[in-house]
Amino acid sequence: LKAIIAEASYDSSSSTSPSSTSTGFQITDNLSSPRSLPADRHFARALATYNDYDCMEREFDVQDDSFDVDEAREVLKKCRLLVLRNVFPEESIQHVREGYSEYVGKLHTGKISSEGTTSQGGDYFYHQVSPARTELLLPEGLVPDEILGNEIILEILRDGTLLGDDMAIHSLGSVLGEAGAQPQQWHYDDNYLFHEESYDITGVAGHDIPPYAITMATPLLDITPQHGPTEFCMGTSHFKGLLTPIHNMYKKIYDKRLLETEPVNSLYKFDQTHGKYATCPKAYHRAPLAKKGDVILFDYLLTHRGGPNISDETRSFIYATYSRKWFRDHNFDNKSEDLDDVEYMTQFARFAYVEELDDEEHDNVNPFPTLEQVRNFLQE
Repeated sequence: LKAIIAEASYDSSSSTSPSSTSTGFQITDNLSSPRSLPADRHFARALATYNDYDCMEREFDVQDDSFDVDEAREVLKKCRLLVLRNVFPEESIQHVREGYSEYVGKLHTGKISSEGTTSQGGDYFYHQVSPARTELLLPEGLVPDEILGNEIILEILRDGTLLGDDMAIHSLGSVLGEAGAQPQQWHYDDNYLFHEESYDITGVAGHDIPPYAITMATPLLDITPQHGPTEFCMGTSHFKGLLTPIHNMYKKIYDKRLLETEPVNSLYKFDQTHGKYATCPKAYHRAPLAKKGDVILFDYLLTHRGGPNISDETRSFIYATYSRKWFRDHNFDNKSEDLDDVEYMTQFARFAYVEELDDEEHDNVNPFPTLEQVRNFLQE
């Protein structure tokens, strides 16, 4: 907790006196309980985001001699978004594009059934998001190792403050936005680690903990504004785990001006509705135009959407989700409400699959030792 407070520019010399942040707001440092920590740090960081060049505009060209992987990693940690230019050679993307076009073509013509499961027990792999927008998982082997195991991406993500040395590739998929596709609803890809009311329960929210999953997205064509690039609402990751009505938030914050200052007030209200009834404040809106070979890395908890495609081409991205090895994405799981409590809880439980042997096979199997044999062995 002291490290968290120090990062937010708190003065930990006193457990009760207020201190100043770089934004000029006063916040209380009270270490008596995690739940007593004010939520000011999350609002102060969100307030700083919209005026932060790293978060709102910065890009890195990995082919440039001045490229610094450590600097790029710090931007991803702070902003939860990183734009990298010229990561993959054009021939690698062209190879993927050819295999991808064949795969999607077979799905559309019925040569491949769109009914199926996933390698992690999901109930489907093909999802019609809207009339002209589709999300689907890709088969193993379609994306080559030089893309999934790119050294620069791995060096960035394997840092302990992001996904760690033992991170895994969790999902491999694609999002297609056909010509005429309407903008998606704003969304983020999964819940906060300790759920949306985490701050009320544990005192932990936003960037208090590292990411558990980060998406790597790369386009199969040069994206223009007409294609409907992926739009990000920067700063929203600071509010994940803070789900509570704004009148309740007044009780959890020391400097009330943080709640009342624009544009952070609008950003908080937007995030509280999960983007259903509002749009991202303009000051926090970012829509990078990625070209073939470019990469966008973003945290699962950063609110985003696919923009409207007003071109005459299909907008296609492939993505790989890198995650901490224990994370499991439930987006393709059975969402049936007919399951009772035990059925729901045991969907992914580990059970033994046993096989009964016939008499002949049984005779060739060494029986378990008796309790008396075990006692004799231990005594020896």
